Amino acid sequence: MQMSGYGYRCRMDSAISEYSRYGRFHDLVLRYVQAQLIQTCQSVGCNSHHEIPQRLARWLLLCADRCESPTLNLTQEYLADLLGTRRTSVTIAAESLQHKGLIQYKRGRVVISDRVGLEKMACECYRIVRNHLENYLEVEQG
Repeated sequence: MQMSGYGYRCRMDSAISEYSRYGRFHDLVLRYVQAQLIQTCQSVGCNSHHEIPQRLARWLLLCADRCESPTLNLTQEYLADLLGTRRTSVTIAAESLQHKGLIQYKRGRVVISDRVGLEKMACECYRIVRNHLENYLEVEQG
């Protein structure tokens, strides 16, 4: 896990057995893998085409979506790794977002103070990934 939170686990033999039944669990696993691949591909394209403030806005929104909180404990070094850039670039981008009133940032703690504004600042990559993640649990019952 990259952020604090919770997760689930089960024995590998149980997961393999359930997956091999080709039921709902099988379909959910495949949809989850597809969602992760889409996010990875979108991130690669985003990192090569969009400016750092847009990419930072995207990652902050995705992290907030996952932990269901506007408060994120993220260091500049960690954000730099996520964005594929230097820590100083994250500092400049975070200060820019803070001056616009979109976030509050201090010592590894980011608070999204204007989510609507941050969504406007983010590139279209955020909406593409978010929409896909919102729909990945929608598996047709056959």
